[in-house]
Amino acid sequence: MAQQAMAQQMMQQALEGHLLNAAKAMEDSIDDELHRLDNMDEDDMDRLREKRLAALKKQQAKKKVGSFRSPTRALASASLLASPLAR
Repeated sequence: MAQQAMAQQMMQQALEGHLLNAAKAMEDSIDDELHRLDNMDEDDMDRLREKRLAALKKQQAKKKVGSFRSPTRALASASLLASPLAR
């Protein structure tokens, strides 16, 4: 019984150590990113704005193309619906 409790405690300590290391790595990563953002100059900000604007324009264009339905496609769909085989 004592061995089982000791083994469980060792497993818990190992898990805690791994979680602590993972949290430390995430904290370091966030600190690095905050440092990078704090040290951005106007040119960096302009490049970031241009990149975001280009991404938004691309996303908007994708939505327009996706919602466009050609007349040929519409006719094909309509004829399939009117077909007795489709029923």
